[in-house]
Amino acid sequence: MDMQGTEATVEEKIRHMRIGVDLVAKTIKLLPGSPELTKAHNSAMLGRAWLGKMLGAMGTPSPYPNDGTRKTVKDIEPAADKAAAVEIKLNGQDSVIEHVDKLRQAIGETIKQVEGFSSQSGRKADVMKENVYTHLCEARFWLGFELERIKNYHDGKEG
Repeated sequence: MDMQGTEATVEEKIRHMRIGVDLVAKTIKLLPGSPELTKAHNSAMLGRAWLGKMLGAMGTPSPYPNDGTRKTVKDIEPAADKAAAVEIKLNGQDSVIEHVDKLRQAIGETIKQVEGFSSQSGRKADVMKENVYTHLCEARFWLGFELERIKNYHDGKEG
């Protein structure tokens, strides 16, 4: 339900999920770099992109009117459904762990929402939904691998 007590449309739910996944991806980028975090970011962005494909399949007009006609940097539109700027405070290794854990939870909630979408649009819609699910699960896995990497580093088991 939205603020006025009316049921959000599927399109609104997908846009909201895209913004949430963008927020997750932006937050990952602010954490100290590691291969695991880079892969988590990439997977989150692919999940977000597939949510955009779902919108397109629903007949939502492309937010990129310059498709196929771009010639200069000015012709490149900003990405659609973006989260506001993110700022996080890192107070040592423990705060990184806390952020990674919260990001895993946020992605898990989005995965549950994706699983709840009924698929009555055929095979193509099923593939798009499955791709969103897969990439968001991968992002969550990579964040879990990041926690494992931190633990191993802390315990002196690098590698």
